[in-house]
Amino acid sequence: MPSKLLKTWQTQVMALSTVATLDVCEPVNLERNPEAGFGTDVKELSVVFLSHSGEMFGAERALLELIDGLGPKNVRCSVLLPSHGALEGELERRRIAFAVVPYRWWMASGSVRTRLLQEAQTMMAFLPVVRQIRRWQADLIITNTCTVSVGAFAAYVLRKPHVWYIHEFGKEDHGITYDIGIRMATRVISWMSDVVLVNSRAVQEYYARYIAPERLRRVDQAVTVEGCADEVRPLVSRGQTRPLRLVQIGRVEEGKGQMDSVLALGYLIRSGLLAELTLQGPGEPGYLARVRETIAQQGLEPYVRLPGYAGDVASIIRAADIILVCSRAEAFGRVTIEAMKLGKPVVGARSGATPDLIEENFNGVLYTPGDHRELAGKIELLIRTPGLTRQMTENACRWAREKFSLKQYAEQVFKVLTAVVGESRGQSPG
Repeated sequence: MPSKLLKTWQTQVMALSTVATLDVCEPVNLERNPEAGFGTDVKELSVVFLSHSGEMFGAERALLELIDGLGPKNVRCSVLLPSHGALEGELERRRIAFAVVPYRWWMASGSVRTRLLQEAQTMMAFLPVVRQIRRWQADLIITNTCTVSVGAFAAYVLRKPHVWYIHEFGKEDHGITYDIGIRMATRVISWMSDVVLVNSRAVQEYYARYIAPERLRRVDQAVTVEGCADEVRPLVSRGQTRPLRLVQIGRVEEGKGQMDSVLALGYLIRSGLLAELTLQGPGEPGYLARVRETIAQQGLEPYVRLPGYAGDVASIIRAADIILVCSRAEAFGRVTIEAMKLGKPVVGARSGATPDLIEENFNGVLYTPGDHRELAGKIELLIRTPGLTRQMTENACRWAREKFSLKQYAEQVFKVLTAVVGESRGQSPG
């Protein structure tokens, strides 16, 4: 790690420690019984979430679903955002208090200069973050994703319990690394968290190399979908006039593996199958240019669509025949679960968390990432074996509905939160 970054980060830690002595950090006089447990007698638990963005991608959707699930349990949720975006509208619709404070990530893929600028902006945002959390009278603070750290420092200064909720690997899935290196960063995460939540077995195993396993808690997050499938439609077969609709949803970047989809499509078309591919999502400019170049080289311009970001993912999945999940290191697999609930067959890469969701020939099929011919073969398998495909899709729909429900997600997280707050007050949850 560059010495400038380490020195800047050490300075930030010292500055935040100094702030702890200021009057802004005096204990808040809450109008509730400090000796209360967390059984049926508790009136309200105030939780402040720190989101890593104001947009509407996977981690933000998981945040909204958690808020929806915790509401009936007398949990008052408030949210801090680092920027304006589509998430604001969703919070307004739910009447959830939120504020925008321009804190920045402690992870990046850019230069030392970029990282130093992010650290400086976060230091400037620290006091506004602390003041807003204090104004909301938080009992507990949750940092949603590993990419931001200001919530952990605010919790430390305010002497409030803190939960870090990790939704990603970092480098492996998004090509970003911690400014201070993963070993030091995970020490900070462990030291400044009462519990570290993770969203999959793959992420749990990854961070267990750096954080004590007993500190890590895996939760099965909810994936809510409007209008789950009542029946499974058959796929088109060879010889039909309508093309087979293949769809891959997610940011167009190296880690998502869209190149596999493009090359598999070319292989299928050359074999005589009428098919088309939609790559739905915003793009990283460099990788997107390479994908477009490959599409042109393969002569696939009439068969591939790149429409960019779309908020209504469910409608896109409903219009598809097969969903492709080609990520090299999927940390969870939200699109996989959405497709299953909507009655669509899924072909997934045999890497990251995807094999935890797809059991071969039970609720989907897997291929080796980077092997576009195997991917094409698995697509062909789904077309050639309609009975197996139908059975797998029905299995997937039932399994996903049972395992990834809002009720069980809220129950798991609520149990953790009440235990953490109860322990911070020197009591057992009631």
